[in-house]
Amino acid sequence: MEQQEQPRWRPTGRQVLWTVGVGIALVALVVLVRIGYAYRWTGFGQAKVNEAARPAKTLWDWLNLLIIPFVIAVVGTVGGYFFARSENRAAQSIADRRAQDEALQAYLDQIGHQLFDKEFPLRKTLEAQSLARARTLTLLQRLDAKHKRSVLQFLSEAGLIVADAPESWSPSAPCRNPPTIKLKDANFDHADLSEMRLGHVDLSKVTLRGADMSNFHLGWVQVMVVVRVSRLDDADLSFAKLHRAKLLHTFMKGAIFRNADLTGALLSGADLTNADLTGADLSEANLSGARGISNEELEQQAKSLEGATMPNGQKYEEWLKSREEGDSGS
Repeated sequence: MEQQEQPRWRPTGRQVLWTVGVGIALVALVVLVRIGYAYRWTGFGQAKVNEAARPAKTLWDWLNLLIIPFVIAVVGTVGGYFFARSENRAAQSIADRRAQDEALQAYLDQIGHQLFDKEFPLRKTLEAQSLARARTLTLLQRLDAKHKRSVLQFLSEAGLIVADAPESWSPSAPCRNPPTIKLKDANFDHADLSEMRLGHVDLSKVTLRGADMSNFHLGWVQVMVVVRVSRLDDADLSFAKLHRAKLLHTFMKGAIFRNADLTGALLSGADLTNADLTGADLSEANLSGARGISNEELEQQAKSLEGATMPNGQKYEEWLKSREEGDSGS
């Protein structure tokens, strides 16, 4: 969920009364002191005690007299401010979570109703699919990392974002059955997707900037004659945490992995045509059989390839050594 502006702190009625009361008390004390100097019995003015002159109260005497109520007033006011601020934040956090829970539940109810609607079934009518897509994109703009995870898990398990490709491995071949709900431009920024196993979904053109996708599982499988693939074409995964993510045979044409953490990621057979891996950490990653990108391009773009398996099957260090030997031999 996007950060909402924190409401400005406002003092409670009790805090206002306390502050006003302390102020009135201090004013009254000053007035009484001023009056006290006019009467000897009050002890504020100069007087004789046992034939000795007793001096009038000094500024330091007044400070000693007033500092305690002043400190009490300040501590009470400041303490009340921070306590009220903490209470307001806690109440706001609870209200936000409740609002997101309710929004998510309403969304699930709406999509569930569309799935079983006899007149406009979600899987068969374009109107229902357009409405479901609009609801999904709007909701994702409002949700936090945890609730975004719930939405993606639901859509995957319901098979609403699955993309079936034809038998051919041609990257340009159209999907046999496009997803029911297209997530193009969906906002999954900073979502918590760690440890998720989504199966074979279409996340083309979604934004996943800063998302935690550690141990994220997105794979490929062939069932009979239907090849079901995962797609991340043109997805924005800048700064995403993809440590040990499984992206086997995933279509990632034009995907943006700027400064992403891809350490230990499995990218075997992935289509990385025109992918942007600038600043990405590919240490220990497995790119054997990856298509659309060369060893040289990886070296130019990646932050680190230490221990990585290159598209040609060689370890990065082995390939680097053989290239240096080739250069020296020529």
